[in-house]
Amino acid sequence: MGLPTFFYHTEVTFLMNHIYSKKILLVDDDESIVHMVNVVLKKEGFTQVYKALNGTDAMNMARELSPDLIVLDIMLPDSDGYEVCRRIREFSMAPIIFLSAKTEETDKLVSFAVGGDEYLTKPFSPKELVARIQVALKRQAYYEDSNKQGKQYSFGSGFCLDLETRILKQNGETIPLPPKEYALLEYLVINQDITISKEYLIQRVWGSDFVGVESTVAVHIRHLREKIEDDPANPCLIRTVKGRGYYFSNRV
Repeated sequence: MGLPTFFYHTEVTFLMNHIYSKKILLVDDDESIVHMVNVVLKKEGFTQVYKALNGTDAMNMARELSPDLIVLDIMLPDSDGYEVCRRIREFSMAPIIFLSAKTEETDKLVSFAVGGDEYLTKPFSPKELVARIQVALKRQAYYEDSNKQGKQYSFGSGFCLDLETRILKQNGETIPLPPKEYALLEYLVINQDITISKEYLIQRVWGSDFVGVESTVAVHIRHLREKIEDDPANPCLIRTVKGRGYYFSNRV
């Protein structure tokens, strides 16, 4: 049985209102396109729209601002959008919508291979782009919200992570976790089997304004391993991918 109409519309309204506060980064060397899309987004209700006219600025702004979605042109003056996307994917999983005058199937396949989520060819309809942005952000907001409602993850030697109560238990006994250790474990568990860089973990767990060193992540990972691994020196749950980051695996 689906949700009653009232609650369904209430949920949709909440999600739509929520996405309008999200940060969007527009990347295109054609200032007229950037201006047009910016105007349309502002009229639609989006309040945080940022602009970059080249790949270098795009990567710097992506690091500094942690945008929730990126609209990315492929043909940029200093680097192509594919390379920009690859670099951004080292620290961000924000949805990326490619814009391009290229219409070949191979171009679209490459965009998906490097981490893109959508591909829109030029000339394009501003309304269609806005619709795609809304759908991507709504999907992301729904996923993040639903992941934490009544969700439990079981793993390892009798562990259970409850995302609603934010408690870790082992065979029914609560395992105390400091807030950052809990947040780190939760993020790894939700995104299990996906390698996540230290830099991206810092942004997601500590925040984009964090001032510190990447070793902070390693220290927290070590503390978590001491609590959930049968053999912390040879971890099976939180695994290291040399030079890339960490991933959580519940598979033997």
